[in-house]
Amino acid sequence: MNPIKFGMWSTILLLGSLHGVLGALLLALAPVNRRANRCLAALLLVVVALVTPYTLGYAGVYDAYPQLTYAPFFWELAIGPLIWMYVRQLAHARLPRHWGWHLLPAALQGLYYSVLFTWP
Repeated sequence: MNPIKFGMWSTILLLGSLHGVLGALLLALAPVNRRANRCLAALLLVVVALVTPYTLGYAGVYDAYPQLTYAPFFWELAIGPLIWMYVRQLAHARLPRHWGWHLLPAALQGLYYSVLFTWP
């Protein structure tokens, strides 16, 4: 089994991801523009999830644990709706009715990758 080693690239990516998670936490707890900030926080978490496979790859985690190759880190279909929801809430301060349907493709993508992750 190969050891997990955090080198220069994995450490830089890890620090960037931690900075993104901290920024998302601070945005989610901000008292001004709550709804818009929460959408922006969710967008930051999606970007952190997209960077996570590179962080794990540079650290050698996939060599030590090959079953993590299909971990559900890919949520690209959530980026568009989250940007739209953020801008919409800044401009109109309210989302239209049935706004949740915009996140359905992202939810299906997450479900698909989660099911694939459980397969041998």
